[in-house]
Amino acid sequence: MKKIIFNNLLKEIVFFFLISSFALTLIIWVIQAVNYLDIVTEDGHSFKVYFFFTLLSLPKIFSQSLPFVFFFIRFLYYF
Repeated sequence: MKKIIFNNLLKEIVFFFLISSFALTLIIWVIQAVNYLDIVTEDGHSFKVYFFFTLLSLPKIFSQSLPFVFFFIRFLYYF
């Protein structure tokens, strides 16, 4: 009985952690992608360069948002 409860709680925490981290990453990614439009408009680069910049910034944003999401999840579930 105890094992089932802990497994369900762990699944719920991991699921919420993943959804929250992806949602926060996508929000930050869209905001930064708008900032990269300056590269296309002012410097005269193509949209291919714009898409490369935005896609290559995604892992960095994800890795930097993980500690914040971890703190949020820990604060939410333990207090």
